[in-house]
Amino acid sequence: ASGKVVKQKRAHFKKVRQELQKKQTSSARRRLRAIGNRENRWMNDVNHCLAKALVLSHPEDTLFVLEDLTGIRSATERVRTEDRYVCVSWSYYDLESKMRYKAFKYGRDLITVDPAYTSQTCPKCGHRDKKNRNHEKHFFCCRKCGYKTNDDRIAAMNLQSKGIKYLLDAQVLKINTALQEQALAEGAQSIAPRCAANPALLGRVGCYSILLKVGDFSQSHTPLGRHKLSNSFESG
Repeated sequence: ASGKVVKQKRAHFKKVRQELQKKQTSSARRRLRAIGNRENRWMNDVNHCLAKALVLSHPEDTLFVLEDLTGIRSATERVRTEDRYVCVSWSYYDLESKMRYKAFKYGRDLITVDPAYTSQTCPKCGHRDKKNRNHEKHFFCCRKCGYKTNDDRIAAMNLQSKGIKYLLDAQVLKINTALQEQALAEGAQSIAPRCAANPALLGRVGCYSILLKVGDFSQSHTPLGRHKLSNSFESG
């Protein structure tokens, strides 16, 4: 279902619920429970279809980057009363859980990241300012470099940057682990006490490791390994 269809369906459920709540009869309360169960089943089905479509529309080894929306329901005081039903009543955690399960099943990966300031930070120059974003027009204009685009796209670009950092950190960890294993295999267990006794040696070992990482990336046609980054909210 498209976003427009989902929005219309939710508006219908909300209208029916409001009408039944006004009646205050036992039959109305029974219908309210039935409507609530029906809406829950419908949301579960939408999340299932959406998660499967997103995962299968991207190749294997794709990394999905989602915002960590833990505690979103406690943010109702920052949302206009008329928008609270739309903003905080959807089962975001259920969607994330379904995507995580399907990503694992079909050979993809998924991480959640801190969403703080993702719609206020310029992905081009890094400048962060509340005034960069116009909520009403869904428009972003960096006060420093002048970069302009849709504010949701800005968030998607910043999520992509967080995903790239995650992959780079994973590569660094993998290389460091390989170096340690190689050193142990070659009988270099004594390197740690030698470094502790000679800080200059420790600095050289660290620099060697960093240079090796950079060289490894520069020699690869796919610096991030086989992973491809995806966030399905980026447009244009």
